[in-house]
Amino acid sequence: MKVSAFLSSVAVTLASIGSANAATPLCAITCFTAVMNHEAAKTCTEANMFLCMCKIKALTLAYRDCACSSCLTSQSKLDAIATGKDICNQYNVPVAWLPDTCPSA
Repeated sequence: MKVSAFLSSVAVTLASIGSANAATPLCAITCFTAVMNHEAAKTCTEANMFLCMCKIKALTLAYRDCACSSCLTSQSKLDAIATGKDICNQYNVPVAWLPDTCPSA
């Protein structure tokens, strides 16, 4: 998937999620981009990167880890993780196994 197409799909998806969760932080977009560049994403054959992120555990964890390290506040970290989980739910690939918080250091 081309970067511009992916970023457009991120914007559209976040806009649709945004109506339910107005607190989507910008760091969530950074983390989706990081997932797209992750080694595990290179072999994904799903229709879009969101499905890859939700179905490939390494990508789900990479997104969460990025949110925990890139988002500046505790609330933005939680909001970014919630956004990722909401997107997976929207694509009917829930990641209920993923905690809602960052791992302890």
